[in-house]
Amino acid sequence: MEDDHDMNRREYLQSSGFLAALGGCLGDPTDRSTPTTRDDPTNVETERGTGSESTPGVVDVETVRTDHLLTESRNASAVVWKDDDGTIYADAEEQPVASGTDFSRVVQEAVDAGLSKLVIQGGEFVAEEPIELKSDTVVTGMGRGTTIEVAGSAAFNVEGERTGSADITTRVGGDTIPVDDTSPFEEGEHVLITTDRTTSYRDQPYGEIHTVLSVDAANGQIAISDGGLFENYRPENGATAVGLDMVEGVTVRNLEIVGSDRSVFRAGVTATYAKGLLVSQAEMHDLPHSGVLMSSSIFSAVNECELYDIAYDGRGVGYGVTLSDAVRNINIRNNVIYDTKNHCTTVGGSGNDGLPRLLTFRANEYYHDDADVHFAGVVQFVNNRFANGSGGIITGANETYVDGCDFRNLAGDAIKNRGQPRELVVRNSQFEAINGMAINLYSNPTGLEKLAVAGNDFQRVNGNVMRFRTPDGYTSQLVSITENIVRTCGSTAFSLSEIGDSSIEDVTISGNQIEDVSNYGVSAGSVTGPVRFLDNSISEVSGSYAAILGGSPNLIGTNDFNRYTSRGLLLRAGGLVTGNSFSRGSNDAILVYEADDVCITNNNFTQTGGSDVNEIDSTNCMIAQNDIERGIETSDDSTVVRHNFGYRTESSGTHTASGSGGRSFDIPHDLVETPEVANVWAESADAAGAHYVSSKDADSVTVTYRSAPPTGSGNLSWGYELSTHFE
Repeated sequence: MEDDHDMNRREYLQSSGFLAALGGCLGDPTDRSTPTTRDDPTNVETERGTGSESTPGVVDVETVRTDHLLTESRNASAVVWKDDDGTIYADAEEQPVASGTDFSRVVQEAVDAGLSKLVIQGGEFVAEEPIELKSDTVVTGMGRGTTIEVAGSAAFNVEGERTGSADITTRVGGDTIPVDDTSPFEEGEHVLITTDRTTSYRDQPYGEIHTVLSVDAANGQIAISDGGLFENYRPENGATAVGLDMVEGVTVRNLEIVGSDRSVFRAGVTATYAKGLLVSQAEMHDLPHSGVLMSSSIFSAVNECELYDIAYDGRGVGYGVTLSDAVRNINIRNNVIYDTKNHCTTVGGSGNDGLPRLLTFRANEYYHDDADVHFAGVVQFVNNRFANGSGGIITGANETYVDGCDFRNLAGDAIKNRGQPRELVVRNSQFEAINGMAINLYSNPTGLEKLAVAGNDFQRVNGNVMRFRTPDGYTSQLVSITENIVRTCGSTAFSLSEIGDSSIEDVTISGNQIEDVSNYGVSAGSVTGPVRFLDNSISEVSGSYAAILGGSPNLIGTNDFNRYTSRGLLLRAGGLVTGNSFSRGSNDAILVYEADDVCITNNNFTQTGGSDVNEIDSTNCMIAQNDIERGIETSDDSTVVRHNFGYRTESSGTHTASGSGGRSFDIPHDLVETPEVANVWAESADAAGAHYVSSKDADSVTVTYRSAPPTGSGNLSWGYELSTHFE
């Protein structure tokens, strides 16, 4: 026996005329003489009783039971539908709550009546005015079967309000805020903290939404939850606490929202001071401004939506999702966003509530435009795909993290800067067929404190893979470029530079594979701080140098420079160069230029052109214990060249000759140049006469006696130690 509740609900669904239209209108919809189930509910029992022939205007029991959307309707507090005459009904418990030809008014009456779950059945509806949704309202459609045309400013609006405000009275840190009036605040509600202190970009105010933990009226203070942008609230900057009545727990899902007039600002779903707003499985298009617009809202999401063809006629406006002011903890995930006039997603501060922060864009598909983040506190892009568009991410956030994203076939830069971000991390991402730069931090110089580029794959990037310069007066604390693969790129792979009185303090370039690059592999010649250049492989580089490194001190170790068109390494500052291999280059392998205190040791040179090491205008350098093939050039007497295999700078041994009546004898050597030091001594009795080194030449030294030593065969023997340098 069936449950009474299920039976009543099923009988109600069967007795509703909208099911006839939904099920394909089992009678002729133009035949007004045919009774409907609303006119004659007894037909339901007739159909159920026979189970054979179909009665016009009646929906079969099994149709009701198997339609998943109608199954959802069983739990609805109201069902919105439209009959053949265009009359719209909002039915609840078998009774119409509202009806009429104005869709917005009918639905609004249902919401105002306290009905929290609305199911909008199939049909085309026009929202003349935004429908104001309240807390815990769920609006569910039938996918593309439910189409809402936006004629007002939005189809659905979620809007809380400010309930009061109080100035913060003293400078204080932590979660306790002294205010001049505690009456606007209640425990468990929300508070917006704002200040006149602004950012350096577009002069936008700071602002953050918190939960009120407690109100201490006696001491004139409130306690708020953690997570704000401020460490201290400064009254001289106009810090104010604003009480908020937030609309919570609203869901809009599974419907289509379209626009018809692009000459006014219109959006699909808008929200201000909302908490827990979910827009899911919606299709929005032909809108002038945004698909979804959230302002000063928290803990909300846009999931599994298709947002496209959004543009304001004659204006550079059109966004899939817009996030502005003090939005926090917002997730935009699993959406497809494309063909927008301006940007697929945009983030910024346009009012007086402050900056966004803690935003996550995850597993979205972006086509035919940029994803744009002007500024915010913390923004994450995770597993998104940017393809066939003008660009990828524009970031000016305080902290931006790009992880596991795919950038492909873009006409411009994949990632570029706008504003003054503090930290940028790009990791585990793919960049392919990029017509601009992969990461452009050059066109708009930025004072990044931290820049990390790790584990990415760059292929067919026409411009620089990454170009960064820090502006005058800024200090970049850390730049880390590790474990990246770069193949077939049209300019320099990684370029770092400083402007004016700025500095990059710490650079690590490690474990990268750079191959087939049309300019330098790495250019970091004007870096102030130390550079660690380790375990990189650079090959088929067409620029003047495979790598240019400044910094002080440098650690350049265990790198492989292979098949470079001109020179291998240009070293502009002191440090240690060790354990590297240089092969198949057409010019100098290492050029040390105007640098001090450079030690080049234990490196290997094969099939090199020019000199293996060429030192120009440098001082206090050492070149020792290398495997040399083409030679070493130095320009300063202070340069120490010692113990290099294949480049003899020291020689010792024994030489034997025969006395023939002459006074001078040549002792040959294999030094790379004329020795500066030559010590020679007698090893046989006949050679023990008074003698001295009379000359030092490129291939021998000469020993001369005051009187000729005795004649004989092999009777003269000398020991010798020769060196091209002084100790």
